[in-house]
Amino acid sequence: MTTFPMKQLLKDMNGEIMKPANRMNVVFGVVLVCFIVMDLKVPDNMAKGVNSVGGQVVLVGITLFLFTQTHPIIGILFAITAFELINSSSDLSMYSISQYIPSEDRKKKQMDSYNEVPYTSLEEEMVDTVSPLPEHQSVVTGANYMPVLSECGTSSSDL
Repeated sequence: MTTFPMKQLLKDMNGEIMKPANRMNVVFGVVLVCFIVMDLKVPDNMAKGVNSVGGQVVLVGITLFLFTQTHPIIGILFAITAFELINSSSDLSMYSISQYIPSEDRKKKQMDSYNEVPYTSLEEEMVDTVSPLPEHQSVVTGANYMPVLSECGTSSSDL
């Protein structure tokens, strides 16, 4: 009686999974799949660590280690998990950026401090020192000069 190749494959695979070293890979793989599938919130302290260059280097190092020392599927799952972890942590990185980006209130206060106008300018002081014309004096209207229109040459606006 011949056995089907599929039955033999499942029997071999079941035997491989039940080995103690492979059971840990299976458990680790299930945990990684759970993290990928569920939308878990990353703690703030962990998110700050992942957002740093050092945290990302550590994630890449762990991924490479898992690719070389465990089953390649575990390495792929961890790479996907690391990608999801970095993406979910980057939402929290706006907090660290917002420390350096001033709010509208802070920008307005800063601009107002730059644009503080002294109480009086030099022009206002000079106008205040000039004595006003008396009401009974009028501006001299009998000027002894006449405006002269100069020659415009060949312009089209000749009068």
